Amino acid sequence: MVEARWGRRLGPAALALVGALGIGSTTLGAPGRETGPPPDCPANPVTAAGPSTGAPWFRLEPTLVDGARRGQRLDIGRGRAPAWTRDLDPESFASGPVGGRVVVGTDDGRRSTVSVVDTEAGCSTPIATSTDVIRHATVVPGGSALYEFRVGRVDRADLGVWRRVPGGREAERVLPPLEPDAAFGRTWLTELGWSTDGRRLWVSSCAEVACRVRILDLDDGSVRTIADPLIGSVVGLVDDALVVRGACRGLPCPVLRIDLATGRPAVLDATAGAAELRRDVGGRPVVVLDRIDGSSAPRVIPAAEGDVTTTVVGPASRVLGSRPEFGVELPPGWFTVADPTGPLTRRFDDPTLRRLEEVAP
Repeated sequence: MVEARWGRRLGPAALALVGALGIGSTTLGAPGRETGPPPDCPANPVTAAGPSTGAPWFRLEPTLVDGARRGQRLDIGRGRAPAWTRDLDPESFASGPVGGRVVVGTDDGRRSTVSVVDTEAGCSTPIATSTDVIRHATVVPGGSALYEFRVGRVDRADLGVWRRVPGGREAERVLPPLEPDAAFGRTWLTELGWSTDGRRLWVSSCAEVACRVRILDLDDGSVRTIADPLIGSVVGLVDDALVVRGACRGLPCPVLRIDLATGRPAVLDATAGAAELRRDVGGRPVVVLDRIDGSSAPRVIPAAEGDVTTTVVGPASRVLGSRPEFGVELPPGWFTVADPTGPLTRRFDDPTLRRLEEVAP
């Protein structure tokens, strides 16, 4: 399978999502002053002074020169501390935060490099280099290993998913390349993420509309593949259920929960707007979603079957939803809200909209 160029990493469905929210990448702002890139972490790291208040986050936006994309600007921040900023190559990505860590990848046309930024310690550690193109990567919760998705430098052929232990041996392949399938077409975007318990890695390979998902169990090495042309992007993975969007070209779009034991899908909401997987005040995983017209408070649906439904205090709020150019790690009881000034947050039990630096456990 051939992976499309980075400039096409957002297919029509994803672009429709951005448009429906009314927020482009240039308005995905974040609080605080800015500094240069974070310094390298010491070879023998010391314990950080203590956790920062506020949520760790990253934002990616294209760097344009005369209307042409020349690179990407990455901002990473945490709480009230000044944000770090770094200029990346056109082929670049960020993922997370996971445990306060943001994975950053960039490719200069000859070699890919991947680093992990620890937002609490305030430093960055180079993790990987490869002559293959590392298109996406994520760090294991706890930071013990890195998982990479690669494509060939010349033909952009899928090279599979690789596992790398920092400071260990060379990376080893843990998932083979995905076989071409005419029912899906050419892959545009591949993302990696974690189940809520951190024990399983999901790999989503999306064509123009539909996606195929593979789930790797880190305990026993087993792999589950879900290939249904009616399935779109992943919202999250909880226990034995995968939460996904339908294969839609825009919004509204159904949100589905797929039982991994039976493969049976259940419709959580047939006409949802943006959606994201969060934890409620009690720590239970829930899907937070809104209506396209933004006329009511977000709807909250238990992600695990049988959980008690959680409600959100009004007023109406537009859920920001999951997107590859922005990530934030929030404590239980919080979710993100779309706003023209940039991402905001609020609690399930408090209608007050807050900036990212105001988030506290």
